[in-house]
Amino acid sequence: MKFLTFASIALCAFSLQAAAAGTAVVDMEKTFTDYYKTVNAEKNLKRSVQIAKDNAKEMETKFRKANEEYAALRKEANNFLNDPAVIERKKKEAAAIEDDLKRMQRDYTETTQTVQRELGKKQEEVRQDLVKEIRATVSKVAQERQFDLVLDSTGVTMNRIPTVVYNDPKLDITNDVLAILNRGHEAEVEAARKERAAADVVEAGSDGTVKAVEKKGEAKKTEKAEEKVEPKPDINDLLNDTARPKGK
Repeated sequence: MKFLTFASIALCAFSLQAAAAGTAVVDMEKTFTDYYKTVNAEKNLKRSVQIAKDNAKEMETKFRKANEEYAALRKEANNFLNDPAVIERKKKEAAAIEDDLKRMQRDYTETTQTVQRELGKKQEEVRQDLVKEIRATVSKVAQERQFDLVLDSTGVTMNRIPTVVYNDPKLDITNDVLAILNRGHEAEVEAARKERAAADVVEAGSDGTVKAVEKKGEAKKTEKAEEKVEPKPDINDLLNDTARPKGK
């Protein structure tokens, strides 16, 4: 019985040693972020988001213009209180514009939701494709270097505990994987990395020249903003105004 116990312990230790010898790690977060296709995908996404913002801004401009026309008609109607025919005509014109305002509101809401849904779906599809390509490259490197198992060094458990507590740096194949993925695209990846680093410094607001320049720019923006105190209403505010009786 003791022999079997010792044999089981020895076999378990041997298995763990063998598994450790054939195990590597890869920083999947770094690999995904620094993959040149991820960089390009982010640029394409930003362009799509900007187009959506521009379209939304155009719709808001049309809405405000229609709302101004609606308010003008209501004002004109008050100037002809003794002329029922004019008041009736103005009411019909105002009602037509009010219908347009409600239609614009529906179009704006539906368009915004559709764009958000489509962008989210596209982003997820691209992400899955990129992860698939990265995993294929990880498998290639692992097979070439005879690793039986590759763990994600950035992974965490449900309790937010790192899945890899320690690993020998020699077992990290992240740079090898990235070298294959980014072959021929090193310059654009490096440019993107510097761009992100610069953005992080500004966002962090750490002390130094960057923060001082940013503050100076913000001060100028504040001065200009103070010149015009009246805030710009959004579409929902404008629509609510159209439904509110004048003088109440």
